[in-house]
Amino acid sequence: PAFLPGQFLTFNLITGLQDDKSGTLTRCYSLSDAPDPKHYRISVKLAASPTGTSFPPGRSSTHMHANVQAGDVLQV
Repeated sequence: PAFLPGQFLTFNLITGLQDDKSGTLTRCYSLSDAPDPKHYRISVKLAASPTGTSFPPGRSSTHMHANVQAGDVLQV
């Protein structure tokens, strides 16, 4: 279905990472393209570690950038 500005999709990402207790992450990403009944698009900013901290980079955005390719089927 067509979407309206401000709408988003909720993703269940299977990461397999041990620090994600179930090996999955659930994250929401806003739809980021002009409405088109043929496709949806999201934009995922790669979240780096905060400067000067020991915090890890964003798990979800890192997974999306490193593992998800065009044409992959995701749980939405």
